[in-house]
Amino acid sequence: MHLIKKPNFKVTVISFDLDDTLWPVAPIIIAAENNFYAKMQRLYPRISDALDSEQLRDQRIAYMQKRTELHHDLSTLRAQFIDSLLQEYDYPPDNEQALMREFKEDRNKVDFYPGTLEALKKLAENYTLVACTNGNADVFKTQAGEFFSHSISSENVGFAKPDKRIFQLLCKELNCRAPEVLHIGDNPQTDALGALHAGMHSVWFNRERIDWPHPQKPHATIEHLDELQPLLDTSL
Repeated sequence: MHLIKKPNFKVTVISFDLDDTLWPVAPIIIAAENNFYAKMQRLYPRISDALDSEQLRDQRIAYMQKRTELHHDLSTLRAQFIDSLLQEYDYPPDNEQALMREFKEDRNKVDFYPGTLEALKKLAENYTLVACTNGNADVFKTQAGEFFSHSISSENVGFAKPDKRIFQLLCKELNCRAPEVLHIGDNPQTDALGALHAGMHSVWFNRERIDWPHPQKPHATIEHLDELQPLLDTSL
């Protein structure tokens, strides 16, 4: 734990980013996309005959990067890519979105960082916990769901962190003021600075111990979630 500046606040709500804050996201996406490719091999062999798994991934990334207007809604973007892929290889569209539904099931099979569930359980005894994510994971479909009261996702509200509106909506739904909220996340721009610019207190989750890249700094940095309670104890 590294306290950058001592906050003077009474926190009642703790907002958490999900991917790479509560769990590492890369292994989840790799596993989900491997399962997706295996489904292509079984049901859509013209696709898997033409593209190996890496080529398919590169094609998806290129497709999604071009559609900046939907970067807040990764599920819709991926579903649109799937339909474009099926159409390209003369398959009917996935009207029931079965492929996307299975992908999202895999997407929520997360492995938490060590100590995370224990830390969340302890924090939930004294604070209202809320998820605030730009991704398409659903915290209520994970083991941590019982500790959270709300979830705000960019794909559901139409704008993504660091847009102030997503943080303002969080406060509206929780019926609290911005200074009562502490937001924690791994991304310096979207999480740490986004929360600060919205009037909240922020903690940067810096598991990789990289250097802070901006002139304006968060209230603190931590490397493990179990450092958050001691930080709050020293700040009250």
